[in-house]
Amino acid sequence: WIMITKEIIKDRINYISQFCQTKIEVANIESITDYFIVTIYGGNNGYGRLTNYLSDLKLIVDQFDDTWLIDWTNDCVDDVWYFKFAVR
Repeated sequence: WIMITKEIIKDRINYISQFCQTKIEVANIESITDYFIVTIYGGNNGYGRLTNYLSDLKLIVDQFDDTWLIDWTNDCVDDVWYFKFAVR
């Protein structure tokens, strides 16, 4: 069992994002009592496909054992989205 930290979360996301079809960046990692709230953003500047985004987000979420979705916000005009999820 490995104690999860902000650094581990960021490192895992940065590592797996190199295999994604979408440009993905970590926007914020907030520490709550017994979990973290992670916000990432991504998009392909007008040429994105939802199926690619879903596949890429699955790759990222699968890096952690206990996760849940908090919010997913989309900016259609700019093809940019913000995905917020919790990690325990």
